Amino acid sequence: MQRRRTGPLALALTVAVGLAPLVTLAPGCAWLIEQVFVPSEPFDLERAPPAPDYAEMSAWAARPELLDLADVTPQGEQDLQADAPADVFFVHPTTFYSAAGWNQSLADEDVNELTDEAVLRNQASVFNSIAAAWAPRYRQATLGVFLTDRHEDADAAIELAYGDVEAAFDAFLAQRDGARPFILASHSQGSYHAYRLLAQRVDGDAALREQLVAAYLIGFPLADDAFTRTLEHIGPCQSASETGCLITYNSLTEQAEPERLFERVYVHYPDGYESNAGKTLTCVNPLSWSTGSERAEPSQNLGGVRFIDDDNEPAPDPAITGARCQGGLLEVDEVDDKNYTRGLGLTGNYHVVDYSLFYLNLRRNAEQRTQALLDAGG
Repeated sequence: MQRRRTGPLALALTVAVGLAPLVTLAPGCAWLIEQVFVPSEPFDLERAPPAPDYAEMSAWAARPELLDLADVTPQGEQDLQADAPADVFFVHPTTFYSAAGWNQSLADEDVNELTDEAVLRNQASVFNSIAAAWAPRYRQATLGVFLTDRHEDADAAIELAYGDVEAAFDAFLAQRDGARPFILASHSQGSYHAYRLLAQRVDGDAALREQLVAAYLIGFPLADDAFTRTLEHIGPCQSASETGCLITYNSLTEQAEPERLFERVYVHYPDGYESNAGKTLTCVNPLSWSTGSERAEPSQNLGGVRFIDDDNEPAPDPAITGARCQGGLLEVDEVDDKNYTRGLGLTGNYHVVDYSLFYLNLRRNAEQRTQALLDAGG
């Protein structure tokens, strides 16, 4: 399969995501960032881009039948999707940060290419040793929804995006072999949608819960009260082999000011969207696979992986960082490798590389949990 070059678009994405926390870290710049990333016009459903048809291959960034960038592997690893015993439904993060509209048009090839190059390669590919990848394109909300106080417009854009994700999940369930285990995985905006999907479609469905290997809802500030108010049956993972549980974390260094990073985050609850300000967040350490605060040393990190530019098979970087859950966030070491830190700025926010820093640990863990579910007869 021919690989396309990751160029300025991927770098622009890294810079854009790195700018997001600056709205709160540098309030004097908020007006400028709002001008750049937040549409000036109110949300108007009649002006929304056409809805995707998930019966069409073009509505998917990755599917088992396609040659796509969820198929790539780092050195020493193999793409085993053809014989995989499970599936993964992967919801990609924000790759649309234009102020020209509240939601992406799926005809926007530049954004689609950015999704494939920057996200499928570095995130969805984690699972291709154990699960066949399904990743829908959807009318994602623009980055500006997370940078504005115009909540009515922002919530409407998020609702539109979630509707697409739910429709894609229905198509996934209808078209896959329903007897197979499945993984739910996501990052950032994708995790907002995947969390709601988990709460509204999986948590209350005993048959789907039995097939759920785990939910890797990464880069998403999920408050502890989600497990008492929204999720009745699915809790945070506490071991490496537990199944039917949830993994979530947000990677930051000691430089970060976490109380400012997530004060604009609004999460969906049964009664609507609600701020996470002042709440305790959930953190599952991807090196120890528990919510405990003990530090996992770099020696426990099997290898970070970062696909950059023309490097189609990068070598894993073992022991690239340790990690500990601290105050509901994942505190990681400062990383010197510019492939990981390019464009991250000075905020200590490693959001863009939440998957990359723990690539092989996530990969091995998905294999371990899938095998545990299969051994249990799931």
